[in-house]
Amino acid sequence: MTDKTSRLFNHLSNTHDFLLAKTDAGDRTDGRKRPDTIPDALLKAFPDLLTGRRFMDHALGVLESVEVFSTCAVRIAGMDRLTQPEDPASLLAVARAIDSVCHNENGVWGMIDSELFGCFFPEKPEPFCETAARLVRDELPEENRPRVIIGTAAYPAFSFSKDRIFENACKAVDHACFFGPGSTVAFDDVSLNISGDRLFQSGDIHAAIEEYKTGLQINDRNINLRNSLGVCYGLLDRLDLAKQEFAAAVCCDNHEYISLYNLGLIHMLLEEREKALEYFKKAQKIGNDVFEVTYQTGRLLLEMGDADDALPYLNRAIELDPSSAQAHRSMGDYHVGRDDLSEAATAYKKAIKLNPNDAAALSAMGALYDMRDENTEIATLYCEKSVQLSPKDGLFYLRLGRLYLKQDRVDEARQAFKAAADLGQCTPELMEENERPQKAC
Repeated sequence: MTDKTSRLFNHLSNTHDFLLAKTDAGDRTDGRKRPDTIPDALLKAFPDLLTGRRFMDHALGVLESVEVFSTCAVRIAGMDRLTQPEDPASLLAVARAIDSVCHNENGVWGMIDSELFGCFFPEKPEPFCETAARLVRDELPEENRPRVIIGTAAYPAFSFSKDRIFENACKAVDHACFFGPGSTVAFDDVSLNISGDRLFQSGDIHAAIEEYKTGLQINDRNINLRNSLGVCYGLLDRLDLAKQEFAAAVCCDNHEYISLYNLGLIHMLLEEREKALEYFKKAQKIGNDVFEVTYQTGRLLLEMGDADDALPYLNRAIELDPSSAQAHRSMGDYHVGRDDLSEAATAYKKAIKLNPNDAAALSAMGALYDMRDENTEIATLYCEKSVQLSPKDGLFYLRLGRLYLKQDRVDEARQAFKAAADLGQCTPELMEENERPQKAC
């Protein structure tokens, strides 16, 4: 990430202030345990039952010469591998239902893990997926039907190899979880959006990118996929690619505030402020009660010198999220620009109380003490902490150097000014060897 990108991100909130269309992907599939032993009830009823990798290898062997097949992933809702034991009665009921359907439809089935079954139907094309799911439900006792969640997928499909089709069905199960127990979902681009979001939330951005890109192969007009892919590129500092995806999302739907806003953020990173403001205002008209949109619009107006126009946005942002340290800090910046140092101090103090590690607010508070010629020692502590928290911001070092200079801490001032200069900050006070620094501009 470049210094320019990092500096903006220092002021941003969730996901560096890019916005995602939330899918609440959560931890739905990670860490499934491969059962070492088959539950006794299942072993007694199906002594030849295959599980885990053995079952998948067997199924792929059966499908090796098959050109078309359907598959279902079947999960029992309410069985939590972390907090609840297996429910033998429910497992047995589902196993019997799947076994019956597979027997009648020439399918093969097995237990994938402690909460998931899989079944394959050779020579059955994609429309059979829905039929298979219905047949399984029909075979279940009525008390078990509402609990079963089913995901389906078929081969051939796009560029997916045979060994990935059941994986797609599992992603469809995760997709079905959003609709609750009793749901059936066929694998599609939304399934990949959810899978990508889960990977994104776990920190695997590169894997998430692949999921989003694959989803766009299925539906290139899915704006959530476009936007999510753009966010990933933005966080990787691949700004041109991020801009391309956000722009494509806006082309698909120019009444969707998330992509408009994110496109504005990219223009901010590219230092194209007028263009950024244009997109922020478009997003604001649609998402006027969204904190991030409101705050960034106000903040950008403030940075562009339009303080009067910025104030309503900043006030509204604080109304939307009173706990936002960055919004209170920007309000402090507004008051400094109006020479209302008392109100500025109040705003900065709120920001620091809300986030004691807000480096920008700490540095600003130290600078404010300096401007008011009061409590230089406290001001210095604020500025020292700010450079500890954000050691790549030259402005913070410049402010610290000025405070050291006031206290005749010449060597420390020289080091601070040099650090500021190395980070690209204009430093009129930078001292030559054995030369007293000039007064700050």
